[in-house]
Amino acid sequence: MNSSLHRLLAALAFVAFATGASAQTQTSRPGRPYTGLFGGGIRDTEQMLEATGSIASGYDKTLVTTAALDPLIGAENTDGWSPVRSAGYGQFGAGLSYSLSKRVVEFSAAAASSTRYFPQFSSRYVPSYSGNIGVSLALSRKSRLTASHLASYQPYKTLFFGPAIGNSELGQAILFDQTLGVRREVFVSQASTVTFNRKIGRRTALDLNYMLGRSDVPARDSKMRTETKGARLSTGLTKGLGVHLGYSLTESRLGSADVLFRGHSIDAGVDFSRDLSLSRRTRFSFSTGSTAVTEGNNVRYRINGNANLVREIGRSWAASLAYVRDVGFIEQFSEPFFSDAATVRLDGLISRRLQLYSSVSSVMGQLGLFADSNTYRSLNASAGVNAALNRHLALGVEYFYYGYRFDRQALLPGNLLQELGRHSARVSLNAWVPLFHRARRPDASR
Repeated sequence: MNSSLHRLLAALAFVAFATGASAQTQTSRPGRPYTGLFGGGIRDTEQMLEATGSIASGYDKTLVTTAALDPLIGAENTDGWSPVRSAGYGQFGAGLSYSLSKRVVEFSAAAASSTRYFPQFSSRYVPSYSGNIGVSLALSRKSRLTASHLASYQPYKTLFFGPAIGNSELGQAILFDQTLGVRREVFVSQASTVTFNRKIGRRTALDLNYMLGRSDVPARDSKMRTETKGARLSTGLTKGLGVHLGYSLTESRLGSADVLFRGHSIDAGVDFSRDLSLSRRTRFSFSTGSTAVTEGNNVRYRINGNANLVREIGRSWAASLAYVRDVGFIEQFSEPFFSDAATVRLDGLISRRLQLYSSVSSVMGQLGLFADSNTYRSLNASAGVNAALNRHLALGVEYFYYGYRFDRQALLPGNLLQELGRHSARVSLNAWVPLFHRARRPDASR
């Protein structure tokens, strides 16, 4: 894409709406609605079209180290990236989302773009794009079919894969944050999912699911394909307590390599989700399962699971803790990751105009079936404050830290650095505009 088009995109993002801090980061439930000024005033909606955004100025301590040290690119490369360890930048973006929620059909679509501007380099604009679409149909009173597709264009490779807590209630598109990039490399990815749910009786449900993930690094002609198929039968024993039995098969192949990894998940375990207090302010849930990953005649077994704890504090604060033990496949790695990941999150309203949000995520794991020495660790921390100027504009201040370390014996793709630590901070002007919304009728059901 030429520089003139980059300038146009940046200008449009400046005067329009850029992807920025979410207007509502707290987790709400009926009876505890969001009460902040920025992004507030709209309750349960049946249909909504909205734009979000920010214009920001930031500083990154380890901005282009991985690009500079990559021998495939060179210290002084055609993109003009020089071997500096820190630099300031400007950031612009644009986001648009639409949602429709009715009893029979639910639909959502979103698109977002973010561009960073580096005045000190000849290649000044680094864009990223993302879009997703999803639909859910009630085939009958007891059956529902859901399908979704996500596509993204990223300028950096990422390695972080900790569990996320909380989602934007504004339905924004998922957009890659360049702060988490570890290697300057254009990266295109897509993910498609289809899920069928059938209720059997009052407490039993059958779930069938299919997922296809594809990624491509055009500069190295490197492609990866991951496919998952599964079925799960769950039944409730008492209120908040149930058991499930399921099986899923995940197959992953990098490029034209002969090595094909298969993950056989025997998803048998316990599901628990219950309020731990009469006031419903504390909620705990967990689920268990197991996986067997095979490569040829080699097999590794793994007990997996996840747990979530949410504590509501006062009228607008929430503290959350999530833990995930799982096996996954990361783009451009030819072997699976075995990981234990945890995320702690705290957010809330200091006042109606002032909102605080923070999170810390840590991941520990191993790369490969039996290479116990190929250990991996990462840490991601962020904190920010949004000060509402009015219902549609807010000033934000954010700080990020991201770091990882691989064991020295680990074989990494594309001359990826064995370890990295980076600090970043930025100040932003965030915008949120509901272009159209229609409230749900009092007698309407989801």
